Amino acid sequence: MIKSKTYYTSTEIMEFFNISERTVRYRLLELKKKYKNQPSLLSKSNGKWKIHNCIVKDFAPKRNYNN
Repeated sequence: MIKSKTYYTSTEIMEFFNISERTVRYRLLELKKKYKNQPSLLSKSNGKWKIHNCIVKDFAPKRNYNN
């Protein structure tokens, strides 16, 4: 389980959910639009993403087990 941190990087998200860099990039595109008015939740500084711990769940794999 992830330790209780306030912000995570995209690399930490990839390791935690075992998802690819490409998947993280697509999620970041979606979430950038969703949280554009809340820079404290998702921001990029010095080329690294800062992802707040309350939106980490949005990076979980989207799997459809019914197919």
